[in-house]
Amino acid sequence: DLDQGKYRDSDHYICHEFMTEKNVLVITDRHVLLTHKRDILGVWVSDEALSYDEIKPPQKRELIIRLELKQKKPGIFGIGKDKGKDLKFKDRQTCEKIFMSISRAYEESANI
Repeated sequence: DLDQGKYRDSDHYICHEFMTEKNVLVITDRHVLLTHKRDILGVWVSDEALSYDEIKPPQKRELIIRLELKQKKPGIFGIGKDKGKDLKFKDRQTCEKIFMSISRAYEESANI
């Protein structure tokens, strides 16, 4: 269970992709979640949860998917601004699959 089941009742899983050995990108019908597995307890936690209503339409360029925030968030300790996330993939096929999944979920969330 991710974040002790926080998304269990609200989100429906679409797909996932391992970004590194311990970091996984999870796509649901409501969020794009950047997650990792904690070493000590082995539980999964989200590092970042972006809802579709807080991001602009996803953009793809080469092996990168850009998720840009509609409203910039203050950075760490209030310094700088978080503009969103760039997700880099190892190959075009994976990038295209994830881009299509995020794009479809984004469009469907706008129709709710």
